[in-house]
Amino acid sequence: MPAPASRGSASMAAYYTHPDLTWRPLADVDPLHIAVAWPEGTVNPLVADFVRIVRRLAAQR
Repeated sequence: MPAPASRGSASMAAYYTHPDLTWRPLADVDPLHIAVAWPEGTVNPLVADFVRIVRRLAAQR
């Protein structure tokens, strides 16, 4: 029996590997966009650190 196919980003395919799962690219769909959101006024320094890291990584693409 063929392995089930899933849809998702290339990063998901790299992260969620499994011998019984096959990832197939879809050529006729828009790219997947992911956003980071947090409540206005958040003062937790971990949130600020996380957002700073995400922004730096996104700028490298």
